[in-house]
Order: sequence, then structure tokens, then C-alpha cells
Amino acid sequence: MKIIDMTCPRCGASMKPGADKKSAACEYCGYHMIIVQEKTAKETHTRTETVKKKKLSGGKIALIVIGIIVLIQVAAAMAGNLVKPQVNPFDCIDVSFRGSDGKGEIVIDLKSAPGIDLNRIDFDISKEDRLYQGETISIYATSEDYRLSEKEKNYIVEGLDEYLKNLEDIPEEILEIIHVKAESGLDLNLDRSKKMGVFQSLKPVKLFLQTDGKQTNHLYDVFEATFMTSGGEKICYVMVCFNDVIMGKGEKTYINMSGGMFQGKITQVEGSLWITAYDSLEEIRAELLSNRESYMDLKELDLNL
Repeated sequence: MKIIDMTCPRCGASMKPGADKKSAACEYCGYHMIIVQEKTAKETHTRTETVKKKKLSGGKIALIVIGIIVLIQVAAAMAGNLVKPQVNPFDCIDVSFRGSDGKGEIVIDLKSAPGIDLNRIDFDISKEDRLYQGETISIYATSEDYRLSEKEKNYIVEGLDEYLKNLEDIPEEILEIIHVKAESGLDLNLDRSKKMGVFQSLKPVKLFLQTDGKQTNHLYDVFEATFMTSGGEKICYVMVCFNDVIMGKGEKTYINMSGGMFQGKITQVEGSLWITAYDSLEEIRAELLSNRESYMDLKELDLNL
């Protein structure tokens, strides 16, 4: 605090402040003086802090105002969304799958639904092709014009044509088709013996299957071929190989396969008559075991025809 000089400037006598402490009068010469009180540094600091606090309070008010505006906008958006009609987009589509295992495709058919414009709904698929049997596919739906009661749905891939993995899965009617195709493939192999009158009969006796359990297989249809030679009856085993055998599972069971060429070793029937054949079923089994890939299994089935 600054010290105020209370000496009378006229006569030099000491002066005393009045009761209000704002003025002083000299008792001797009557001189009057007004006392001016100056604020201290502490008082100035206190006043400054008060001003700052008032400014901070103003910032809080601004934040509150902004928050209220945001809430109003959110509420308006929610109210607008509630006005949109609610639909389940997956009631408007049929999902199916086609193709073969590992090469399947998803098929989506749109269905008409009263009051729903499917052009206003967008569908997105997690995976559209190269599908495997049993795989899970997700479909996502979005729309700016409808409230969607369901936005995601999972589907299990099913109904694809599968690669043949087990010989026991072949129905009798399909087995007959395989034999017919195999006999057609043997025509060139047996043609000369038929012309010479040596060939007698042909009947299927065995099936072999090499498979990796997935998308690779080889099907061998083995026949017992009987020839009548000058030395008597001779039996050989002729074989036709089919590759990539697929069992269809549509409305009607069918089979799809490639190849159909005979194979074996050069075997003498009689004199100058040679065919591609084997001497025994054991010989065929041994060759298939030795030539198969390590990751493939060899399966076999006896045919009682």
C-alpha cells in the first residue's frame, strides 16, 4: 500500500483524515485535502482473475449452445428416419447356388413385393464365385429410402455339383452311363479282335478311384474281356480312365467327366493280335498305386453284374 503524506502543505502541521477517510483538514490553518486511494497489486491481480473466470464461463455457454444444436440435428434425423417405411430386404430375394464344388456361383433372384421399390435397396455380396460346398456367404443390404429391419444375412453354399469322392455314391443308372462311355472308348482297342472273330465278350468287373477328396479325381472302369484263341479261352482286363468326374445334384442326377481313353500295357492275345490290356486285376491295382500322387487315395469297388 502506498503511504500518504498527511503533512499540511501550507503550515506544516500534521493533518488527520476525516471519518470517511476520503478527506483531511488542517486544525491550524484550515487547509482541506482530498485523499485518493490507489489499488494495490494484489487487488489488481484479484480483479484480473475475476475477469478471466467470467470469460471461461462464456466459453462453457458456447459449448452448451453447440451441444443443443447437435442434439436438435440428431433428433431431427431420427425423426426423419422414423418416417421412412420399414422393410426386410431379404424377403425380396431368393438365393441359390450353381456350378461345381470350388467353382460355384451365387444366384440372386429378385421377387416383387407390394409397396417396395427394389431399385432403392442396394445389395452387396461377400463372395460371388469360386464357391465351395458348405462355405458361408454374407449378403449386406443398405438403403437411403427405407428402414431395414435386417441389414445382413448369411447363407450356406449348397446344391453344387460335387467331384466324385466315393464309389458307393454312384447310382445304378449313372453306373450304366459310365459303362456305355467306357465301352465306346474301348472300340478302337478291340476292333481288330472283333474283325478277326477272336473277341467273345466284355463285362465290367471293377472300379478304381484316385481322389484327393476335393477337386481332383480319376475314375477307372475295368472290364473282363474274353477271347477265343487257337489255344482256348483267354481272359484279359481292359480299362478306360475318366478324369474330373462330377456328380450332378440337380433335378435329375447326372455325371460329367472328361477323358474316356483306354490304357494299359501291350498284351498279346494270339499270334499277331495285340491289345492294350492287363493280365490281372492285381496288376492294375499295383500300377495305380505306384503311379498315384502321394496326396491321393486309391479306392476300389467290385461290380457284381
